[in-house]
Parts: sequence; structure tokens; C-alpha cells
Amino acid sequence: MINCNCPEIKIVNCVKYLGLNIDSHLSWDHHIFELHKKIRPLNLLFYNLKKFMSTQSMIPIYYAFYQSRLQYGLCFWGSAGISKINKIIISQKFAVRMIGHQPVLAHTSEIFKTLNFFPVQILCKKLVLKFFINNILNDVNTVRARNTRLAATSMVTLPDYRKTRSRDSLLYKGCYFFNEFVRKHPQYHNNPNKEFNNYISFLLFNY
Repeated sequence: MINCNCPEIKIVNCVKYLGLNIDSHLSWDHHIFELHKKIRPLNLLFYNLKKFMSTQSMIPIYYAFYQSRLQYGLCFWGSAGISKINKIIISQKFAVRMIGHQPVLAHTSEIFKTLNFFPVQILCKKLVLKFFINNILNDVNTVRARNTRLAATSMVTLPDYRKTRSRDSLLYKGCYFFNEFVRKHPQYHNNPNKEFNNYISFLLFNY
């Protein structure tokens, strides 16, 4: 028998690590709940600020206090699914309407484009794709296409994941989003930053 003075590891339903609330089922329910609690007061702030501040004056406030919270860990919790993050989407739309000095029930697609703000879904795709390109793409053994025809297009091989939860992983979504990107910009490697920005602008324009 081995004597160990190590502290006992307790089984918990949720743990906070580096600002992310990770639950035992990786559903991200608790993190989304806590995030929603943080951004709801900001909606009231923008509602009051619009009475005496211009749109241009509120934009820096949005980036500093709102988007900074939205995008933290979004690569991970953004895979929770539209039904779970819907409350975040609704809150963001409300904030965008207030910043744009629009009615509460106004359609938001044009407001996002005018302000050049990224909806949660597009912001998630942007961050996942950027992370994939910067940190995973060059790992030949992990993602590089083994199929000659696929390799010729600079596309990558999707992991052979069968379960929905596995397909929500950062690796799978990164591969999937990257292949979408390459289809639109096959010569992206000639000017990666420019082509990447053009692709994200395309997503926003067609939102």
C-alpha cells in the first residue's frame, strides 16, 4: 500500500478555471449563466447612455466592457449550441440597438454591419479560425490532408468524429471552418491576413 499525503480530489459539478466555468458535462450552462449575469447590467447602461451620448462615443465602451467579456473563452463555450447561447445573442442585440440609437424591436443585421460589430456566432467563428490557423494548422500529423486532391486545395482532413459532442471540439470546428475559408479564398497563403479579414467581412456582410 502506498502512503500518500496528497490532498483528496473532490468530485464537483462545476469548477472555475482561468475565468471559465467548466461543468462536469462540458455543457457550458453555468458559464453562459454567469456571463449573462455580467452583461445584462451593461444593457441597462447602454439604454441610459444613449440619452446623452452619441453612437461613436459608445463604441469604445462596447469593446472595452461588452465584447471583451463575450469573446473570452468563446472558442470553447461557443460550441454549446444556439439554444443555449440564445440568451447571450438576445442581450447582444439589445446592446447593439441601444448603441445604434434604434428602437428596441428594430432588426439588427444592418446595425451590426453599420457599427462593424460581430454577432456572437461570427465572432466565435473568427476566434476559432484564427486560433486554428495560428496554433494547429502547421501540425502536419494532426490536420494535413492525406488525400492528394484535398491537399492540392490546401484544405485539411476533418477528424473522424462520429459523436455530436466530439464535433463541437475546437479541433473539429477549426478544420471545418478552415475548409470553408479556403473554398472562398483558395489563394489565401499569398496574403493570409488580408484574405482572412476579407473572409470575416464577407461573413458580416452576409449576416
